[in-house]
Amino acid sequence: MKKFSALNFSLFIFACCFLFAAFQGQQELPVQKIQRRYMADLETCRTSIENLNRQLRKMDGEKDLTVSRRLFREARLAFKTAEPLAAYYDPEFIRNYINGAPLPSLEFNSPSLSILDPSGFQPLEEVLFAEDALEQKEHILQLSGELWERFKEFNQYQRAIPVQDRHIFEAVRFELIRIFTLGVSGFDSPVILYSLPESEKALKASSWLMAQYLPSLKEKDKALAEEMEKTFSAGVQYLRKNTDFDKFNRVEFLTYYLNPLFRQVLRAQLALGVETIYEITPAYKKQSFNYLSENIFDEDFLNPFYYTRMSSSTYSAELVDLGKVLFFDPVLSSNNQRSCASCHNPELAFSDGQAKSLAMDFNGTLDRNSPGLINAVYSGRFFYDLRTEELEDQVDHVVTGNKEFHTSYSSIVEKLAKSPDYVQLFKENFADRGANALSPQTVSTALAAYLVSLRSFNSPFDKYVRGEGSLPAEAIKGANLFMGKAGCATCHFAPVFSGLVPPLYQENESEVLGVPATKDTENPVLDHDPGRAKGILKEQAHIYNHSFKTTTVRNVALTAPYMHNGVYSTLEEVVDFYNKGGGIGLGLDVPNQTLPPDPLELTAPERQAIVKFMESLSDTTGLTSPPARLPAFPDEKGLNARVVGGVY
Repeated sequence: MKKFSALNFSLFIFACCFLFAAFQGQQELPVQKIQRRYMADLETCRTSIENLNRQLRKMDGEKDLTVSRRLFREARLAFKTAEPLAAYYDPEFIRNYINGAPLPSLEFNSPSLSILDPSGFQPLEEVLFAEDALEQKEHILQLSGELWERFKEFNQYQRAIPVQDRHIFEAVRFELIRIFTLGVSGFDSPVILYSLPESEKALKASSWLMAQYLPSLKEKDKALAEEMEKTFSAGVQYLRKNTDFDKFNRVEFLTYYLNPLFRQVLRAQLALGVETIYEITPAYKKQSFNYLSENIFDEDFLNPFYYTRMSSSTYSAELVDLGKVLFFDPVLSSNNQRSCASCHNPELAFSDGQAKSLAMDFNGTLDRNSPGLINAVYSGRFFYDLRTEELEDQVDHVVTGNKEFHTSYSSIVEKLAKSPDYVQLFKENFADRGANALSPQTVSTALAAYLVSLRSFNSPFDKYVRGEGSLPAEAIKGANLFMGKAGCATCHFAPVFSGLVPPLYQENESEVLGVPATKDTENPVLDHDPGRAKGILKEQAHIYNHSFKTTTVRNVALTAPYMHNGVYSTLEEVVDFYNKGGGIGLGLDVPNQTLPPDPLELTAPERQAIVKFMESLSDTTGLTSPPARLPAFPDEKGLNARVVGGVY
């Protein structure tokens, strides 16, 4: 009995050892490795910021300043290693307190106008690398102390984040967008332009995240796994080898590394059966992007319906046709002579060629220049002063504006109801509305549908970076200048090349440029328009004085004259204005100018190359034809002689 018990005990011990060894040898899941590494990366970043703070407190002389600047760079690189997941899990916190632009902003959801001073790495960089940095030690310590406290807070609550496979793939794809739009462009490092080493760190961190899935991917699709591994490695090497910010070939980097990786990471996610955002998000919750896009410059990369009250199920070719007829019909205005096309000529990419559009009945002009409408839907806010948040609301302002249509929706509906043709068109498009098929809401929806249809991502530049065509060398040079040395892409973000902020593309930026009232450079005068400071009530703050929406430069070659007041007639004049440093560069007093005031020192050939790049963003194919005819009215109404597009 004792021998039996001893044998059983020995077997029990052997079994326990076997199971323990098996457990110890069990491969750790990718998410477990990644969560552990993420916590370590956050701790490394926190320690780096702490070391920087300790050094700054004892900084006293040029030698200490040199060490402080080195430690700042080290802290930035540590942050960039953690950035893919950190910026994914809390983009708002990262933007507001860790790595946002060095500009004051308004506190969201505040009951009063509360202006937040900029905080985080970028404002600290601005002061620490200034010529008088030693004289600003107190300010430097304040900024670095705030950064340390905020990152400690961030580090603490990130420990409760349950990392999931889906999150990893989404975070990496967002980081690829961020590297191109905010990294190599110089947005993240506006003073010292440490962008390329930082982008290398971010891409290397993204590569490590994907490497955790390579063993499983090789079982599913060996060729894809090897291709993705090779592309990541080559992309990191490209950044390591090409370190000159001004000479860095961003177009080549995008075409041969970032765009292929954007596609490969998605295909890896799908091959492994990792769910996408569409499987876990209710259908009614709109996304600002099409996650299944394989190229940052795909025609369907952004979701136009995110920016409207309309759903994709409501949108149809028939509804677009109705909206198009309304857009070109002067019957919408109070005098039956003015249509939307009066200020938005399709031949001019839906601008009108005037410095400021003509007002109703030729009684003066509107207050601002008429922007083009192609791709205008891709915007978190509308109008130069960002006063509306939905596309449909923009239409409302035009209808009721005294200088524009000078009417009301009720008057428009009453007028349209007298046309059997219009009544039938609305019944066909809004059959579910019954007696309300023709209403203010359906008129607005139809017009919005037409504006949604005015989309174009098929320019020569788009085709080139998708591998579908060629592009002149001068335009490629201009693209690299636009997205690098000239700093244009730090406000005009790819791929819309507007103020729609990546990588989520959910909000719009405005900028204070110091635009002059005239071209007179000898005695320049700041344009009086207050812009965003007189937009919506909750934003009427001094930081937005003379601030205007950053509009797209797509099709900009067709939309002269330029700026909110139409002061410049050519793109060459616009580039020259930026090259001189905006309003401050002209000698104007612009206290809150967001455009860097230092001259860009672009040569004449460089300025011309930038113009050639902007010209390569032109594409109006299939968008400019007017309707063949307008719906008829009973003869006694006297409306059947009206002109398609209006008379002015």
